[in-house]
This record gives sequence, structure tokens and C-alpha cells, in this order.
Amino acid sequence: MIKRIFLILLAFVGGLVVSMAHDFEKEGIYYTIVSPERQTVMVVAPPSEMTYEGEMVIPESVRYAGKSFRVTAIDKRTFQQCTQLSSLTVPPSVMEIGDSAFWGCTGLKYLVLKDNPRPLHVGSNMYYGVSAGQALFYDCPLETLYLGRELQYEGGFFYGYSPFYKKKELSLVVIGEGVHKLENRAFYGCESLTSVTIGGAVASVGNYAFYACTSLKELIVKEGSDPLEIGTNGKEKDLFSDTPIEVLYLGRELRFPLPEVHLYNPFYKKESLVSVTLGDSVKEIRPYAFWGCRSIVSLTVGGNVKRIGRSAFSRCISLRELFFKDGEGELFLDANRHTSSNRGEGLFSDSPVETLYLGRTLSYSPSYFDGYSPFYEQTHLRSVVVGEHVVSLGDHLFGECKSLAKVTVGGAVEYIGNYSFKNCTALTEVELHDGVKPLHVGYNKFASNGIGESLFSDCPLQRVYLGRTLSYNISRYYGFSPFYRQKALSSVVIGDEVETLPQNIFYHCTALTEMVIPCGVSTIGNMAFMGCTSLRYLELKDGNLPLSLGYNLFESKGQPLFYDAPIDTLYLGRDLHYLTGEAYGFAPFSCSKALRQVVVGEQVTAISDDLFRDCSALSSVIIGSRVEKIGNRVFQGCGKLSRLYFCDGKKPLLLGYTAYNPSGFGRSLFFDSPLEEIYIGRELRYPEAIHYGYSPFYRKESLRKATLGAGVTGVGSRLFYGCSRLEELHIEGTLSKVGNYAFYGCPVKK
Repeated sequence: MIKRIFLILLAFVGGLVVSMAHDFEKEGIYYTIVSPERQTVMVVAPPSEMTYEGEMVIPESVRYAGKSFRVTAIDKRTFQQCTQLSSLTVPPSVMEIGDSAFWGCTGLKYLVLKDNPRPLHVGSNMYYGVSAGQALFYDCPLETLYLGRELQYEGGFFYGYSPFYKKKELSLVVIGEGVHKLENRAFYGCESLTSVTIGGAVASVGNYAFYACTSLKELIVKEGSDPLEIGTNGKEKDLFSDTPIEVLYLGRELRFPLPEVHLYNPFYKKESLVSVTLGDSVKEIRPYAFWGCRSIVSLTVGGNVKRIGRSAFSRCISLRELFFKDGEGELFLDANRHTSSNRGEGLFSDSPVETLYLGRTLSYSPSYFDGYSPFYEQTHLRSVVVGEHVVSLGDHLFGECKSLAKVTVGGAVEYIGNYSFKNCTALTEVELHDGVKPLHVGYNKFASNGIGESLFSDCPLQRVYLGRTLSYNISRYYGFSPFYRQKALSSVVIGDEVETLPQNIFYHCTALTEMVIPCGVSTIGNMAFMGCTSLRYLELKDGNLPLSLGYNLFESKGQPLFYDAPIDTLYLGRDLHYLTGEAYGFAPFSCSKALRQVVVGEQVTAISDDLFRDCSALSSVIIGSRVEKIGNRVFQGCGKLSRLYFCDGKKPLLLGYTAYNPSGFGRSLFFDSPLEEIYIGRELRYPEAIHYGYSPFYRKESLRKATLGAGVTGVGSRLFYGCSRLEELHIEGTLSKVGNYAFYGCPVKK
């Protein structure tokens, strides 16, 4: 008994003895030379009348007597009773901290131990032979710790276990890249600890490392090359059993005892979890990994995960935001439940996911017994974005997602499977991003004895961005095109990468009001706009290459491509190629009864035969400066064409005729048009014989005003012959040549 009391008193009295020896002082820190030969020093206590205070940063080296000395140690009792010391930064050069170095440091709240791959040996605060000892920082109310290196210490019961054992004020811990191992009970009983970051070099975390950390809400495990081995909290308790973690960043896979059962899985039924992010070093999510995490709202899956195991997110009944980061290669998703007796469940069948970003190509079993797809019957899902690394969307992927309103598909997707949007009865907006390769889309139903259903047949689409050339089976057994009979579709934007609008693509889209077709489109297939009974504005953007147009119906008397479209305004920016003749409806805009205004752009070089034939409402036409030829019958039957504008140009413009009659008087190009006002910005060439009706404006008695642009230097014979109401003629240049009878019978007021 006497010996025991003597040992306790000796330890206590020894704690009061402060070393007075020092060799020099530098910027308020006192040093003793350890080895003159190696030029090393250690930090020691200041003189007895002085103390270390405030925020202290120990340097890696100091200069003394013209030499540089490396700081390699902190002497025992160095900071004893420094009650005003609030912050300390220890450099990586320090390899040892002596016993009781921080005895009585009741103000030390901030500690930084800088990174070094070599361990730091630390002593204890007090050793008791009969009861629990005190660890090095026992007296320090540490709140923030940066641990950049591995610590070596006597970790037993008599030394207070670990330097941070039961640090009840400690709230933030960051473990740096110099630490390879966290010993048993490293942060045991740190009941105020709220956030821990574990560096990527840490290979293992010992048992009870976070035991009784009842406030730990944020855990960050940084990316690393190897999995992280973790211990337990004792029998049938996982390492984080005492921690109410809400935010988890898991940058690598965890290895724990008995991984084939749930016993030591640290996140199994972790009901406190709200946000989970799996980093790019994670390759696999094990089966049942987050089973029963009822509070998870947000999940992010790293771009290198190759497999997600069975029931990994079963019973995650609050999961609303799901983000699969961009990544190469396929990600396999197992089922939630498989049964041989009835339909299985997809991986996220228990989760009310509302927002999904899909940055990976998914692989899964689309069978009835596996629940079709991981997102099948996601009745809360409202928005899906498919990233630029995804190359295919499998069958049934979003089937029965009845709240899905918007889908954006990346430009690398080459295939969208069958039934992908079956019964998506709220889907109103689809964006298919620009892409070079064609996109093949499947169907909703194949019917061998009748009309099938197209990919979006269940979707009330209103807006579509089409950035890709689509490929699909145009047979009626597959539902024709993905937009077949989309009666609510009112807005379609076509991207610059689209080369072809295939057959039937907008068949019977009765709400479609306008269409702008970019210059990259080279072909528009047959019946592409059949039944588009609300299409009023059409713009074919300027382009150097011709645009090939199909037809609506091919019969003894066919229908042109836009026969059903009541287009009233047309911008024509390209040369057109099409099949003419009565069997094909003559030309794509012939018989357009609503067409009122046409502008022909500056890239057009020719207007082919019959193009605006029988456009009975056409009232205004502007012809671009590069048009060199207007074919025959182009304006035949245009009984309301009153304004005509030929833009200024350098080359003459060759005009055709409306009817050729070898036995009598023919009809000129504008014979049927009651022109009232014209602007001629270039010289005109036309047949001057009676069989072609002489000139385009011959006996145009409706004509009241004509302007000849500055570039017009001559007019042909009979150009305005018999224009008996032409009272206003403006000649902006100088006419050097006027043909015979050019103004015969014109009451012109120049």
C-alpha cells in the first residue's frame, strides 16, 4: 500500500517539474540542441517566468549560430500548464513528443500534426499502475484535429488507450495521407465528434475506433488504391453502430469481418443515413450494402462501379435523388427480389426516386422474374437525364413510370430498347442531344395482326428536341415512327447533326405548329408530315446542298409532301429535289391552300417546276439574289399573288412559263397572278414568243407599281406590254437597253 501511494505521488510531483534548460530562443520558441553533428534540435519549455500562448506554429527548421537545425522532437512537459495555448501546428520533421508534454493545457483546442509517412512517437500524460492512465492530450479540450501521420504510443489500459481517448470536446477530425492505420479505440468515446475524414492511405481502422461517438454525422472516406479494412464494435456490432451518420462519402470499398452476412456490414439498416456518395475507387456495391437505410434521400454512384449487388438498396423508402456519375463500360444492376412464382422486383423498386442522372450504360435482366428493369414502375420518377457516356438504354428501362415528365438523352446513345417508355403517361418533353451516329429506337408493341405501337405511343409528348438522325422500323406492325400520332406535340426543334427525317416521322402530329429544318438535313422521307393539320410555319434553313423531299401519297393522282399542312409562311433556304408529276402531287408545296408568304433565301440557285402550283392563297413572294432559274408552272393557279420581289443580283434570272400552246397564245409564268407591286433587282430572261405568253408581266392589268433596281440596265421586249394600270415606275439605275414594246400601253408616271 505504501509503495502504491509513493508511485502516485512520484508521478504527480514529477509532473510539476519543468525543464529550464534551453540553448537558444527563436521567435518565441525555445530549443535545445539534440545533436550538433546532425544539426537537430527539440522544442523545450520556456523559462519558468514565461509560457507559450495563443496560436503556435513550430517550424521544420531554425537557424542558430549561422547553421540550420532541423526540429525533430518536443521535449517532455514542454507545454505543461500553458493554459493560454489555443492552437498548435507540429511540423512533419518532429518524430517524438515526450510524456506529459501537454499536461494542464486546458485551452488547447486546435491541433495540426502535418503529413509525414513516417510515424510519430508520442508519450502519455500520466501512468497509473492501479487504474486507467491518462493519454497525452488528456487535459486538452481539443475541438479540431488534423492528423497527418501515424501515431505510435503505449495504447493499453494503463496509458489511457489512445491520445484522443474520450476527447469529449472533439468535433472535427481530418486524417491525412500520411496515416496508414488507425489503432483500436482511436477515437473511443469522442461523444461530440460530428465529422471525420479518413485519408486515402489509411489501410485499416481498428476495433472500437468510433465506439460511443454518438454525434458523428458526417463520414468521408477518401479514394484510395486498396479497400479499407475495418474492425467492429464488439460481438455482433459493426464499427459504426454507435454513430448516427447522416452524410457518407465512401471513396473506396470496405472490407469487414463476415462480409457474406449482415452482422458487421457498417451501413446495413443505418437508418440515420440521409446522403450517400460512392467515389470513383469503388468497384462494387455488395448485396444488401444499404438494406433498410430508410432515411437516405440522395445517392451518388461513382463512375467506376462495375456491379451493384442484389437488394443493395432494398427498403430505402426515402431515396429521391439518384445520380450515376459518368463512366466507361457497363454497370450491372442485380434485382431487388427474384421469384419463380410471380414477378420480381427491380433494384430500386422500394425507392421513390424522383430525379435520376444516368451517366453509365446499364446492364440488367429485363425478365419478368427480375422485375423487368431497375427503374420499372418508379411511379414517383419525374425527371431523367442520360449522360454523354451512355451508349444504350435497355428494354423496359422506364416502363410504367407514370410520373415521368421529362427525359434528356445524351448524344452517344445508339439504341433505345423496346417498351422503354411504356405507360409513361405524363411524359411531355424529350430531348435527344446532338450526336453524329444515328439513334435506333425500338417499339412499344409489336402486333402481327394489326397496327403496333411506337416507342412513345403512351406518352402525351408536347416538346421534342431532335438532335440525332433516328432509325426505326417503319412498318405498321411496329407503330411506324416513335412520334406517330403524337397529337399533343406542338414544338419540335431539330439539331444541326440531323441528316435525315425518315418516313412517317411526324405522321399525324396534329398539334405541330411550326418546323425549322437545319441545313444538315439532306432527306425528308415520304409521309413525314402527313396529317400535320396545324403546321403553319416552315423554315428550311440556308444551305449549299440540295434537300431531297419525298411525297405524301403515291397514286394516279398523288399528294405532295406538305399536302395536309396548312403552311402560311415559308422560308426556303435551299435548292429542292423531288419527284414531280401528277402521280406524286407535282411538288412539295403545290396545292398548299393556306400558303400566303414565301421567302426564297440567298443560297437557292433554282426553283423547280410546279413548286408553288395552285397555292391559291399565296400573296407575297421574295426571290433571293442567287436564283438563276425559275421553272415552269411554278406559280400556276396562284390567283392572289400581288407582291413580287426579285432581290438585287448580278446574274440574269431565267423565267419559265405557265403553259405552252404551239397552236396559239401561251401563258407566261405569272399569268394567273394579279400582281400589283413588283421589285426587279436583276435582269430577266424569258421566252418572248407568243406560244409562251411573251413576257412574265404581259398584259398584267392589275400591276400598279414597279421598281427597277440599280443593277438593272436593260429590259426585254414586251416586259410591261399592256400593263394599263401601271402608273408608278421607279428606275433606280440607268437603262441602256429597252426592248420593243417594253412599256407599250403603260400610263407610267416616272
